[in-house]
Amino acid sequence: MGSEYLKKLAKNQVIEPKRELTPKEKRLNWWYYHKGHVALGLVGLLIAAWMVWDLFIDRPYRMAYVGSYYLPDDTVEALEDQLSALGQDINGDGQVLVSVDQYIISGEDIDVQSNMASQVRLIADSSDYHMFYYLMEDPAAFQESCELLAYPDGSLPQEGETEGLWYAWEDCPVLTGLKLGSVELEDSLVTIQSQQLLSGLSIGRRGVVTEDPEALETLAAYEALWQAITAGAG
Repeated sequence: MGSEYLKKLAKNQVIEPKRELTPKEKRLNWWYYHKGHVALGLVGLLIAAWMVWDLFIDRPYRMAYVGSYYLPDDTVEALEDQLSALGQDINGDGQVLVSVDQYIISGEDIDVQSNMASQVRLIADSSDYHMFYYLMEDPAAFQESCELLAYPDGSLPQEGETEGLWYAWEDCPVLTGLKLGSVELEDSLVTIQSQQLLSGLSIGRRGVVTEDPEALETLAAYEALWQAITAGAG
């Protein structure tokens, strides 16, 4: 009985022809169902691009600044110059270079897309031992998410251990003694000492286990600079 009723009901229905979607509607429909795949694909491409780029550049001493706001360019340049004076010529080109790269992970200075891009860059740049030094606004959160830091002597921590993996900037006499000058904050007339901007940060190093002779030679230079900038820390 019920089946006959449904057949009768269906017979009386007016079937409306299917409307053809406009080109714009088709694009929006496709994007709705595929945006997740596109995002994952872009992340993969960015990681691959950064890794390829990394293979073809000279490898100076590399330090990552990970924070929620951008350091002023003048502060970064002064820090690079001062740290370079403590290093040695790694690749035999007659220069000593310290590169400080900024990775802004969260905060008012960044949107979602930039956040993702910074994370991709940080992952790619930290894929090998050449990114050796980390200047961090929140070292505990950084270690929890990345697990890259080692103890000051280079030994690796057990999983979940964080105690003693970094030094506060203010506890490092060499760092607090660097002549970094002052900068005028963007969109204001306020001048501030670069040391003051860096005073709340912490510095850590990564641990590397390798038997490759070339890597060991480079790592010895990295270790020497680490010892120089953390001399007297505690």
